[in-house]
Amino acid sequence: RVRPLAEPRLVAPSVAVGAGLGVLVPGPAGGGTLTTTVTNRGVAPLADVQVSVRAPGGWTVTPTAATGRRRLATDATLSTTWTVVAPEGTVAGSYPITITAGYTWGPRHTAASTSSELVSLVVTAPADGRRHLGTLQPISATNALGPAEIDQSNGGSGPADGALLTIGGRHYTRGIGTTAPSEIDYYLGGRCSLLVTDVGVDDEATAAVPATFTVYADDTAAATSGPMSTGDAPATLTADLTGATLLRLVATGSTTGSDGTTQADHADWATPVLTCGAVDPTS
Repeated sequence: RVRPLAEPRLVAPSVAVGAGLGVLVPGPAGGGTLTTTVTNRGVAPLADVQVSVRAPGGWTVTPTAATGRRRLATDATLSTTWTVVAPEGTVAGSYPITITAGYTWGPRHTAASTSSELVSLVVTAPADGRRHLGTLQPISATNALGPAEIDQSNGGSGPADGALLTIGGRHYTRGIGTTAPSEIDYYLGGRCSLLVTDVGVDDEATAAVPATFTVYADDTAAATSGPMSTGDAPATLTADLTGATLLRLVATGSTTGSDGTTQADHADWATPVLTCGAVDPTS
């Protein structure tokens, strides 16, 4: 049986805490803007709302908008912005940031708090030398079928379910397997000069949909393949990345059938080698 409460104001309110933060680069110049929201989903107003942020040791978090409100009505939201700086020398990786909203509620002014954890991503520019691109952590990746795979084809929707990268009968032990449309972005910090990679549709593909491969240096197309189909020989792309902050690998090509399903080919970036900084010509 369901019946209304005699006094719903005596029930602790539901308070939603949310946050958003872009990718961070260590040092003051690479700071990012953290946006936090506190929304009152209770039936009565909250009082003395105050938001705080706890970041890893050595980080600085500075509010750039009001962090509190004396009264927050039902369904109202308090939005706050903060500048977040990871110190120089911070190792690339994921770091937790905790957002807490303190408040009082109800006729007895009961003190309470609600917290939410955000995982922030710190990126650093690659070190000098040549390396397989798959050894770097991307700052973002979108893929039409499950995750993009490292050193294997994009077999299906699950992780690590691919096979040996194979383009036009040629096998590769290193590379990145995707399904178009896909995009993988890497932070270069202006330190890299060249990417050389073979591209093509994997021989395991069953959809007869051409894929096009484009390497972007920031927003400039540095190299492109044109449409490629299953069975085509691999094409080699050489992209000048001098001065670029971001490297973007983009594969396009899909179609929607009469039954509403999307068909796309498995698009391989085979043996992608990135050159950064000073490189020994004999290496």
